[in-house]
Amino acid sequence: KEIRDFNYSLESIMSCSLTNARHKAYINQSCHCFYCSAPIWERNPVEFIAKFQISKSQAELLRCTAEHLLPRSKGGLNTASNIVAACRFCNQTRHKARSPLEPVAYRSKVRSRVLKGGWLPSGLSRRLMVSASNNIVN
Repeated sequence: KEIRDFNYSLESIMSCSLTNARHKAYINQSCHCFYCSAPIWERNPVEFIAKFQISKSQAELLRCTAEHLLPRSKGGLNTASNIVAACRFCNQTRHKARSPLEPVAYRSKVRSRVLKGGWLPSGLSRRLMVSASNNIVN
């Protein structure tokens, strides 16, 4: 039982560190996705939905997720220097690929598509007015 309690506590600490790293990235990136630069939300979808006049399902695509620059499978840690904030859509789309691009290459690909208006589904890019000159995070 003590081992189980220890593992539970360790999982709680790890998830807390990931949450903290994600929150720091979210703030450092001015609440915008590392990949597509769309505004993202962390805690209150109701305000986000009202602000951008989007549906709940559209807002869910823009939920803030933690993205590991160096994957945990390759030794990446839940540290602020290894975590960026990404919208759920970008994060999931990147990891659906058989062989995901490295983060910087993926960001370049995504931003190229954003500029053409063809990244986020259902015209969401136009609704959010994402452009190359608007909130690009280096």
